Amino acid sequence: MKALAIDGATNTITFLACNGDKKALLSLDLAMKQSEKLLPSIDFVLKEVDLEAKDLEFTAVSLGPGTFTGLRLAFAALKALSLSFQIPLYAISSLVMYAKPFLALEGLILPAIDAKKNRFYTSFYRNGKKIFDEMDISAKDLVKKLDPEEKIFCVGPDAKMLSDALLAENAALNIQYLSIHVSAASFYLLEMAGELYKAKSPPLMDWEGPFYLRASEAEENKVVLKKEL
Repeated sequence: MKALAIDGATNTITFLACNGDKKALLSLDLAMKQSEKLLPSIDFVLKEVDLEAKDLEFTAVSLGPGTFTGLRLAFAALKALSLSFQIPLYAISSLVMYAKPFLALEGLILPAIDAKKNRFYTSFYRNGKKIFDEMDISAKDLVKKLDPEEKIFCVGPDAKMLSDALLAENAALNIQYLSIHVSAASFYLLEMAGELYKAKSPPLMDWEGPFYLRASEAEENKVVLKKEL
């Protein structure tokens, strides 16, 4: 497998290149001027596994929800490669990716991404299947949807944050948090995209972009400004 995956759903953007048994992983913090480091980071992981961009069989990106900056940067970079070298690009839901290693657990699985402003991106999984669509929700509202009698697993990069917030609302909840670092989740992103590639599933269309659950802060500020005017 010759592939490149980028996960930009959180404040840490990760790059994973694969060339057969060779793999190279790099993580960058959002505060590190990622736009300037994006292409050099791609070049670095590809060189580490002796790959050139033109030789990639497919690329993979986290679809969202997640950080606006990270998702846009990842999509822009991989869309450019896709158009330049006719490489299929596959997108995987960020929450599905973070939930995947825990889907065999018995109980309710809540993948967690910090959505800022005391809110979280999450969804519900039970018995390996999604039973509730992606949400942008506060812990106060989320706790109303939970059964205190059911075993609940908060998983993903912000699992502890969500677990603490839910317990602060209802200390009787039966919650356990199981964190996964975004760098480890990148391997699941690559694996799931690889399954789509092998199945000859249709890749993303040129016009398709990230999945957002809310407007960006800049867009929200525009709305406020218009109302004030």
